[in-house]
Amino acid sequence: MESESIYALHKKRVFFAIAGVGFIILTSYATSYYLDGNTREMWIDIALALGFSGAVLALLRGGWDQWVYRFACGLLAIGMFSHTAVGFGHLYYSIEVPLLMFLFLGRTEGTVGSGAFFLAMTVLLLVPDLPNSHIQETENVVRFLSCYFFIALIGWFYEDARRRSYAMLATRNEQLQREKKQLSSALDQVRETEQRLEKTNAELQEQTQLRETVFNSISDGVIAADENGEYLALNSSARRIAGIAADEKLARRPELYGFFLRDRKTPFPKDQLPLGRAIRGESTDGIDMFICNQEKPEGVYISVSGRPLRDDSGKTK
Repeated sequence: MESESIYALHKKRVFFAIAGVGFIILTSYATSYYLDGNTREMWIDIALALGFSGAVLALLRGGWDQWVYRFACGLLAIGMFSHTAVGFGHLYYSIEVPLLMFLFLGRTEGTVGSGAFFLAMTVLLLVPDLPNSHIQETENVVRFLSCYFFIALIGWFYEDARRRSYAMLATRNEQLQREKKQLSSALDQVRETEQRLEKTNAELQEQTQLRETVFNSISDGVIAADENGEYLALNSSARRIAGIAADEKLARRPELYGFFLRDRKTPFPKDQLPLGRAIRGESTDGIDMFICNQEKPEGVYISVSGRPLRDDSGKTK
């Protein structure tokens, strides 16, 4: 699970920090004891240092994190107990054992491990005679046991609070992952829609180009205008015949282009122009007129027909 990976990563980082510092301290102690000629303490510290270094290497290489933590905590407990039993003045160092057990093993195993160590220390302190030990010289047995119990209680509550916080973090992380998937799915849908729109747009452009090609390929001039007489579309033949420049805008009124009767002098009546009559809903066929303008100074005779544009229901468009 994601929460377990986050929890294990946190424990790994703390373990590396503590084990690294502990290895340096234990190595220093072992060197000091060697120089003092105290081989018994030296070998205990060497064993602890080697154990911690082995635990770190195992944690770096393998995925069996919980076994590494158990091994390291067990090794620490045995080492601290050995120091207390046969060492010199290391009794209160043992208080760190429950903290580390709760930190690395969790609430349940930490309770069992620290409880077992507490029981072993209690028996050790209450034994009447223990060879080669100064433990009976300690007059603060109750104080030590009270401190140990208090530290263990702190470790228990700390681990409980940490697990609850990680559970909340895991829940929030799962919620964020679900939202991320939903956003990713929505983004995929948007991309699919964009692709469909791009495809549709490309198809429309192809159809438009095809219609323009067909429209401009008609040999007869074709002009479409709105109800105000403004040109909406005209093909190449219409531009050529009427003398409309290729780059000229379509929004030009037809009366600007010099429409005359066949005598070439009399202006064609505006109300009789086929385009105007088509706009009013009338149909015309074969109306002769003469066009003369700047583009066509020599003029040209044309025959014009007009039709109102209607949709399928017969409504004029």
